[in-house]
Amino acid sequence: MHGDEPLHTAVLLDLVNFLQQAPDHPSANAILASCKLHLIVMTNPDGAERGTRQNAQDIDINRDAQTLQSPEGRLLRHTVEKIQPSFAFNFHNHNPLTTVGDTDEVAAVALLVPPIDPQATDAPHVLVAKQVVSCFCLAVEPHAQE
Repeated sequence: MHGDEPLHTAVLLDLVNFLQQAPDHPSANAILASCKLHLIVMTNPDGAERGTRQNAQDIDINRDAQTLQSPEGRLLRHTVEKIQPSFAFNFHNHNPLTTVGDTDEVAAVALLVPPIDPQATDAPHVLVAKQVVSCFCLAVEPHAQE
């Protein structure tokens, strides 16, 4: 959503390449056999071209979910309503100020399962999302550098 955060495009293109080049790899096979993927490789080409967070209308698409002033925000809403995904992942780049907890270690990945209300209710879909985050952590941990 932020044009100055190109990580998501690279990650998704790498994923597509991996799935096409190694469909028999156990990880690729598991993904292809059990998931239906819908990928939006770039949401904000205007911002990517200019290297800015905002689109050509000077709107931060990430903050446009309620007002839907941008065509990109409306397209995202339409896509979500049409395909009704079980999960949606939004990749962001991190800067050196994003750290792991109260440490000075820079975060490579940050996972967030936002609550659905101010009381942080653990609704059923929030609990499932937390399980997905746990699975992600377990899958990535062997590949993480100390």
